[in-house]
Amino acid sequence: MLRNVMIILLLSAFALAAQTPTYSERKLKLAERGHLANLQSDNEALRNSTIFRIMQLKACVPHYDFTKIIAALQETSQKDPSFKNRLYAFTACTILSDKALVTIPVPPQSEEGKEEYFASLHRLLMEKTLLTQAE
Repeated sequence: MLRNVMIILLLSAFALAAQTPTYSERKLKLAERGHLANLQSDNEALRNSTIFRIMQLKACVPHYDFTKIIAALQETSQKDPSFKNRLYAFTACTILSDKALVTIPVPPQSEEGKEEYFASLHRLLMEKTLLTQAE
């Protein structure tokens, strides 16, 4: 009897773990405020990491309203002293602004594959541009 109860508890725990996480509006607004503040930072690496984290947020919550973040990314893409940050910000801004790109490739959990991830996003944008021009 106890064994059956343990099996049921274990199976129900797996069912709960398989559910997709939900994000409250309050937490999303808090994350947005943090990202906006980080994009204004003097620290180049922090701005770079923030752009990557914004893309992770887009992959997790594709229908979130990114208008404030898009405006900050546009400014970053024009004024950031780092070429890499300007390129990343431009790529992120373009993807976030495109309503047709609801789903994007899932970014890696760590920042180790960040360069490859942004390269794949850049290729995605180039392919989309070529397809649009061909039509």
